[in-house]
Formats: sequence, C-alpha cells, structure tokens
Amino acid sequence: VAAEHSGAMEKCLEPGDAAKGVTPAMAACINAELQAQDGRLNAAYRQAMAGLDSAGRMRLQTEERAWIRQRDEGCAASATGGTIDRLEIPSCVLDETIRRRLVLVALAS
Repeated sequence: VAAEHSGAMEKCLEPGDAAKGVTPAMAACINAELQAQDGRLNAAYRQAMAGLDSAGRMRLQTEERAWIRQRDEGCAASATGGTIDRLEIPSCVLDETIRRRLVLVALAS
C-alpha cells in the first residue's frame, strides 16, 4: 500500500523533526496523508455508488459501515498503550483506507 501514498507524505517525513523520528512530527505527516486518502476513498465510494441500483447502493452502504467498524476495531486492537500508538494506529487506518479505496475503484470499474 505504500506505493499508493501521495508524494506529500514522503516529503513530509524527510525533513526536520519527522526525519529525526520525533513522534508528533511523524504523526502529523501520517494524519495529513490519512486525510488525503480519506478524500480519495470518499470519491471512490461516490463513484461506486453511482453505478449501482437502489438495492446495490443499500448493500454497499451497509458493507461500508461494517468495514469502517472492522477497520477501527482492528487497528485499535494493536494498541500497546505506549507512544508508538500515535503512529501505529493511524498508520493501520491509513493502510486499510487505501486497501478499501482500491476495492471500491475496482467495483466502480
């Protein structure tokens, strides 16, 4: 999934505190990328919905809600209670968001 990251994430992680491994700086980069990827996911969802009849839209909406719960619970389950959670959990959410977007893009095709 890293190949699906925008160039902005790499540019964010390269200089300054993020490159030095400072957790808040790294977390800011991950969260910015997550926002960008969430926008891409939403666009793919809208495109997939547009190609479905009403029954298909209801199924996809139900599936999407279940996927969000599963993603959030699954990523939270990896929490250790330490500072690394500020990176690991958003990274997990980011990766799962990208994977889901790719599924939706395929569905819309």
